[in-house]
Amino acid sequence: MEKSHTPQSQDNAAKDANQSRNKGTSSKGVTASPIGTPIKNRLGDPDNSNNLSKTKAWLTKYATPTLVIELLVFCVGIYVAFIYSGQLGQMIESNKISRESLTSVQRAFMTYEGTQYRQFANKTVDGNNWVFEERFVNNGTTPAIQVMQRFWADELPNGLGEQKFIGEDAPEVKTISGTVGPKEPHSIGPRFKSDFFVFGNAPTLPDLKHPEKNRPNLSTRNISFWGWIIYRDIFPETPMHLTEFCQNLQGVVFNPGTGVQLMFSNCKAHNCTDKYCDDYQEIMDAVFPK
Repeated sequence: MEKSHTPQSQDNAAKDANQSRNKGTSSKGVTASPIGTPIKNRLGDPDNSNNLSKTKAWLTKYATPTLVIELLVFCVGIYVAFIYSGQLGQMIESNKISRESLTSVQRAFMTYEGTQYRQFANKTVDGNNWVFEERFVNNGTTPAIQVMQRFWADELPNGLGEQKFIGEDAPEVKTISGTVGPKEPHSIGPRFKSDFFVFGNAPTLPDLKHPEKNRPNLSTRNISFWGWIIYRDIFPETPMHLTEFCQNLQGVVFNPGTGVQLMFSNCKAHNCTDKYCDDYQEIMDAVFPK
């Protein structure tokens, strides 16, 4: 074997240099930097440059003017839809108000007009010669349908209680119902009564032969005429309507030209309509028990 003419010290130096270069390249790709030297910005890294290039390429390929216009149109469409949704809500509310206004103006409205009475010259078999009716009129421009009613007249020393006003026979009134046309009158009754019911034990009854001697005969008894009428209007989804009435007989007067006249006044309660009646729900529950 031939011997190398290179000195051994030079061979060892070359080996050390090679080992240093190998160690430097095998330390996991991390570039060593002297202490205190800042790390370079990685934006200059070739990988980041590739990412930016890919992003630019994607934008160039897909972010066309057509796409931009479509996105703008989409955003404008959402904005317009939002505006229209608000206008739709306002239109619905406006239509609701218009419908309620139309209903309130045109619906049936049964108005109480007072107690009507007549005195007969001849008495009935049971001794009655007075007849009483309660008058109403439909002031609406549409018919009142499913009209149901109750009317009573009596002397009430202890006053008119709620149960007596409603009546124990309230569920029976719905078996008879009718219709009242627009602007048409309507009467509830009749109730037949005697002279005693009207005059009581009056010290002096009207003198038909000498009317100038007659004076007003004020009643000291609690004679009441009361009742109610319930009905529907023709508009859908509207509640049952209610009109209550109550009158007290205040006294009797005699006029030469017109004969005997009765004076009435309103009771302290039960002259109301619909939800303004405190017992609206009680009457509805009595007429239409669940």
